[in-house]
Amino acid sequence: MILPKIILITNSFIFLFREFMTRIKNTHLACLFLTSISFSTFASVDDINNKPQFVVISLDDGVNQEMEKSVAQLNSTIPLTFYVNVVQQAGGWVYEESMLDIVCVNDDGLTTGEPQCVSNPKSINNLYKKGHEFALHTYSHPAIASGNQGEPLTQSQIENELKKNYEFLVASGIPGDKIKGFRAPFLDTNSSGWDRENKNAALGHLQGIMNQLNISYDSSLSAAPEQTQPRKGVRHCTSIPGGWDNVHCDFTQKEQFNWEDGGYPKYTVATQPKSNQLFMGYKYIDGSIVNVMDTVFGACNQTCTPEQAKNIWMENFLNHYKDASRPPFGIYLHRQSLSISDEVDGLNAFIKEVQLEYPNTYFVTASQVSDYYKIGVDLTPEQIKVFLGK
Repeated sequence: MILPKIILITNSFIFLFREFMTRIKNTHLACLFLTSISFSTFASVDDINNKPQFVVISLDDGVNQEMEKSVAQLNSTIPLTFYVNVVQQAGGWVYEESMLDIVCVNDDGLTTGEPQCVSNPKSINNLYKKGHEFALHTYSHPAIASGNQGEPLTQSQIENELKKNYEFLVASGIPGDKIKGFRAPFLDTNSSGWDRENKNAALGHLQGIMNQLNISYDSSLSAAPEQTQPRKGVRHCTSIPGGWDNVHCDFTQKEQFNWEDGGYPKYTVATQPKSNQLFMGYKYIDGSIVNVMDTVFGACNQTCTPEQAKNIWMENFLNHYKDASRPPFGIYLHRQSLSISDEVDGLNAFIKEVQLEYPNTYFVTASQVSDYYKIGVDLTPEQIKVFLGK
């Protein structure tokens, strides 16, 4: 019987398209998706060769003319994700709230010239026009859970840090609906430790303001490569009353853990996350774990050849590419990582080799990864190109 099969396929397609529309909420993108596919082109979940491997290269902290010059060394076809702060706290333990009063962009979208500003609106706008993504990193770069002499920031401080960060990016020419991500300075979003309850409350306030600003992903937690599939509602959990296993769990695993005894953040209606967690995958050299950020810069100490630098990135890339689920692979940098020419050459050599030798691999922004995983289905290479706007 052909007719029932057609009805079944059609109903399945309508369901998937409805899910796509609901999760992405982008009519233009959904229409591109609709016009690009046939009923027979969905990729098999079980076929690893059809699974996409996404690669995200991100840079944290100030974006200015020096950053523009640094990123100009990289392969120009690669989109980058910038997690941008505007000014810089003097240290991680003493919080100077007055730094929020430093104005770094005027009404015309130009720099005010304040010497304490580490980000320049013109540089941000220049890089945005080249296709790069800009995300939140707080206004003054405090440690959210411990930056006030070991205590977490207050609710008003957390809210002002993110709101002013967001407002600066908008004033610099980034459309508000394109600001989708957040990364915590010092990756300080762990509520374990001696002041767990206060830290947990602060991280609840963090999630609340992220919800208000429609931040769709957070990239502050780290995990082993095989555990880095983006998930919603991820937090640190404990399976033993009073214990702290520092395990990543999500809403679907609530019954497996002592959910109410701490976590990131406590599960409440007010702070229920709307955002995905885009994990930062652990990094390794010859199988031994090393720094997750500035991996090559920290390991090489300015002594690596381009080939050695390339091989470090390739070892870590393959940890993701060869995994059955092909979780997203990230390279997490500060500008210092682009200060050594041999290391930059090694990164560019890695990019070129991946583009040439590893099919179904895509260099993308972090928000593109987050949006893709919200669809909930695997797409074919042709569909992915449409999805990414290529």
